[in-house]
Amino acid sequence: MHFDFSVCSERSGSNLIAKMMNAHSEICGPFPSHVFRAFATQYYRYGDLNDDHDWKVFLEDVVFYMARKFAEWKTTLTVEEVQSKVDHRSLAAVARVFYEAEARAHGKSRLWVKENHAYSIADYLISHFPESRFVAMVRDPRDMAATWKKLAKGGVARAARQWQTDQRGTIDLHARLRDIGRSLLVTFEDLVLRSEPTLQEICPFIGVRYEPGMLAFYDSPIVVENAEKMMSWEDLKRPLRPEEVGKYRTELGEPEVRFIESVCRDEMLVLGYEPDFPSGAAPEELEPLLPPAAETDREYTDVEKAAYARFHEAGERIRSRELY
Repeated sequence: MHFDFSVCSERSGSNLIAKMMNAHSEICGPFPSHVFRAFATQYYRYGDLNDDHDWKVFLEDVVFYMARKFAEWKTTLTVEEVQSKVDHRSLAAVARVFYEAEARAHGKSRLWVKENHAYSIADYLISHFPESRFVAMVRDPRDMAATWKKLAKGGVARAARQWQTDQRGTIDLHARLRDIGRSLLVTFEDLVLRSEPTLQEICPFIGVRYEPGMLAFYDSPIVVENAEKMMSWEDLKRPLRPEEVGKYRTELGEPEVRFIESVCRDEMLVLGYEPDFPSGAAPEELEPLLPPAAETDREYTDVEKAAYARFHEAGERIRSRELY
């Protein structure tokens, strides 16, 4: 099957665009597994997959990991099932088996993969999925931080620094791939406020026709099922909300906006986001003026805590593998 990848920051609409693509009759855009990033960054721990012992350990860990991802998929696979379907011994081949099984379960023939920090493993993805296209989506860091402040931990300071890191990687990857027609840059703002023309740009870029039903992404039962489990996904079970654009103006205080713009100014200007304030104090001067993150960090629900515990258990299993 054909694979395409999204390149997005956290809290920047990456799940929204995935669900829109998932509403296309040909495309399966499942909730993220992050299996590529989890294993590509630790691949060296598994030695030579041509060795039967190393191969067995690797397969067992991938199956263990996929059983503990945040979201529910229609499909689950055993080690034996994966081994019977894989065509060669590699992470890409194993991941293909999982994703293609999920696509078939939904009657789809293409994959849209959301992978946080995809720019960090882009060389691996490009090598193993030479047919793929990359759609980079960016969001105003002030709105991203306003969302992060409500849903994640670390407050706007952590959000701003994460956005800057992600945009540096995204901008670099897009610059390298756009000249050969393999990267398209879109904005969260356009996706929400100019949904149809933006999707009409994305669809032919990846080789499909636009379908109006993509705007009804929230009608999928599996989308609703997953959105009800994680607070960070709850907007996916309702239509687009234009008020998400520019919401920082009412949800962040001036010290927070000034700090974000100080950290992210260069990347904001490259991406066309105009700062509200002139350049001035450095981030380290502004950070003491921010509300303590502990005052805004929310408590995760019991369902979320259990999901994070399973996910961290799987990640720790990978990282604890002795080097071969």
